[in-house]
Amino acid sequence: MKSPEATALYPDGNRGCYVLVLHLEHAAKVEVGALGSIPFEPGTYLYVGRARRHLRQRLERHMRPARRRRWHIDYLLETAAAREAYVVPTLQECALARELAAAPGARVIPRFGSSDCRCPGHLIRVASVPNLGLVGGVPWTRAVSPGANGVLAINSG
Repeated sequence: MKSPEATALYPDGNRGCYVLVLHLEHAAKVEVGALGSIPFEPGTYLYVGRARRHLRQRLERHMRPARRRRWHIDYLLETAAAREAYVVPTLQECALARELAAAPGARVIPRFGSSDCRCPGHLIRVASVPNLGLVGGVPWTRAVSPGANGVLAINSG
């Protein structure tokens, strides 16, 4: 039986979209698989991802310090810190990325995270983190980095 916390965080059967909020302290050039070397400015980045299943495990994996490089985001997470994650019960990853990219001052990192679609990219550099609870017209839930037991906790604030 699912706990109330798990049901609140993963309301659609442990699948959906998520946004990782990343912070890069210093400028860096990161080798990102087939994309090659990408220069990153210091600042805040939003990465839009989707899990058709195992959303909780995907988020826990992104928050762990050591991971095998499988997705573009894994390369950046070796340099940038994942601060928090937001989840939403939709599989419309591209629509969410477009909406976040339309924010004032936002800049898409070309082709990052979008090798399986025609989007310009799913990584967006932002001047400040928008109110993600209002993006896409559906309810978002905020998660924070894992505790000592490796389980994501809900942050109700």
